[in-house]
Amino acid sequence: MSSACTDPNLDSPNHKDHVAYGSDKGCPAGHPVRIPALTFDIQYGVKGTAAGYYLSSDLVGKSASSMHGDAFVSWDVTTMNKRTKNCVLQRRTCDNNGYLK
Repeated sequence: MSSACTDPNLDSPNHKDHVAYGSDKGCPAGHPVRIPALTFDIQYGVKGTAAGYYLSSDLVGKSASSMHGDAFVSWDVTTMNKRTKNCVLQRRTCDNNGYLK
């Protein structure tokens, strides 16, 4: 499983070069900070066949399985650190209260 990693500056002039892909073994030396991944599982109720259904984020491939989402993190610092330690860094899936599923 690959993961996204960033350099310590967290941005670059073109907003792309600061990010690199890592692996299960970690991040590349030039991009040592792992970026937590969030997964949104959204289901749309539709009738009929999948033909003709696609998300606006995939006009070319016309897939109904990919979209972009933004997260604005404004958690209490203690709570966020607990989730990072117990869920993100250990690559575990946790519920909204930080408990393992």
